[in-house]
Amino acid sequence: MVEIVRFHANLYKLHEIGLLIFKSMQPKKQNMETLLMTRKQIATMFFVTSETVRNWERDGIIPVATRINGKPRYKKDDVNKLLEKGVNNKTA
Repeated sequence: MVEIVRFHANLYKLHEIGLLIFKSMQPKKQNMETLLMTRKQIATMFFVTSETVRNWERDGIIPVATRINGKPRYKKDDVNKLLEKGVNNKTA
């Protein structure tokens, strides 16, 4: 009987180790906040003011992905596309 209890205890430990290994092999989920940017972050990236970024939003140059506490957040993918495409501040 003692051997059966030890066997089950060892089996449980192996199961726990297997779960840890499995979890460590899973891709990390990105936090939503790491996928979003603020106006200030975008302004800094493009060397413009936050007001310019707001104008880009109003003019449809960059879409607002969501709002957090009433403040706009933009997808990093959209910002990267804008960066690749380039922005002319005089026409934006």
